[in-house]
Amino acid sequence: DGYVLLRNPQNRDPEKIIIEHGRAVTCLVGLRGSDNVHYRIVSGDEVGKVRLWDLQTGNTTTIIEHSKRVNCLAVFTDGTVVSASEDKNVQLWGRTETKSIPHSRVKFLVLTNGRIVSGGWDNTIRLWDPEMTVAKKCIVHESTLTCLTALSDGRVVFGNGSITVLLWDSKMREITKIIEHGDGVTCLAGLPDGRVVFGGR
Repeated sequence: DGYVLLRNPQNRDPEKIIIEHGRAVTCLVGLRGSDNVHYRIVSGDEVGKVRLWDLQTGNTTTIIEHSKRVNCLAVFTDGTVVSASEDKNVQLWGRTETKSIPHSRVKFLVLTNGRIVSGGWDNTIRLWDPEMTVAKKCIVHESTLTCLTALSDGRVVFGNGSITVLLWDSKMREITKIIEHGDGVTCLAGLPDGRVVFGGR
């Protein structure tokens, strides 16, 4: 319905509408201010707009405009916003001027050690330096890419439509199968101690 609602789960306050996008919201990410108190929200929508919302003032600014639906968002610790869209571009906002990086259609976007890791519908996984417009490293997976995350040491973990969870160490240039799951892996997350949690059908 184009709304983003804010609710405190501890005291069960009524839902508060904080964002009226006007179009379907496709992705959200929170952005903490330097004072650790002042929060902002970054949202993407179905027509390609990425907006920055101030929770205290209610002010909004369109910071990125794609030509098609925004699929995913991520934010670096310095506040740089990264967005990926159906228009086959990854855009960065916040460091100097907005930068656009050509890409295949992106469905996953994670950040690790100051770099961008993207997963595409063409089953490629790319590792990017934000200051460059060409991927530093790239792998092509033979099966459908279903989930993607990065560990704190920079290694990339991904699942596929068959039965495996794989680990990519870009420094060693190795891909290791770490587990098999019965009916395909659909989601996963990395824990701070290096362990991986995953689920499937």
